[in-house]
Amino acid sequence: MVAWAVYTVQGKRLVSTFPWLVITTASISAGILCLLPFAIGELWLQGMPHLRVDGLIQLLYLGGASSALGYGLWNYGLRFLDASEAAPYINLIPVVGLILSIIVLQEPLSLIQAGGGALTLFGVWLSNMGQAPSADSVHQQL
Repeated sequence: MVAWAVYTVQGKRLVSTFPWLVITTASISAGILCLLPFAIGELWLQGMPHLRVDGLIQLLYLGGASSALGYGLWNYGLRFLDASEAAPYINLIPVVGLILSIIVLQEPLSLIQAGGGALTLFGVWLSNMGQAPSADSVHQQL
């Protein structure tokens, strides 16, 4: 949570200077550089992985849709919201994932999952109580 808070606050500062796409590309590139030594070590110890077509599609989805698109949309949204306003919405990721797994994969919904999702939604709602949008933020969005 601390790392995400720093990422969000720094993202809010940077989005006023640089385009959201540049910020997203830079942050993903920095992450790749940090993970590269571990990837090289794993290749050295275990060799090249044998990916089938479905595994490659899954890898591209996780890297492109889940990560790059998710971070990009987050950075884009920081143009319109303060970091403190945007931060509670990160908690909706598991709820959206749960809803998509029910709709797309036809997964059953358990009582614990429903309760956790409801508590998360309540927490996000509670964190936004009394935060009416300012005239400046509405004007910027238009």
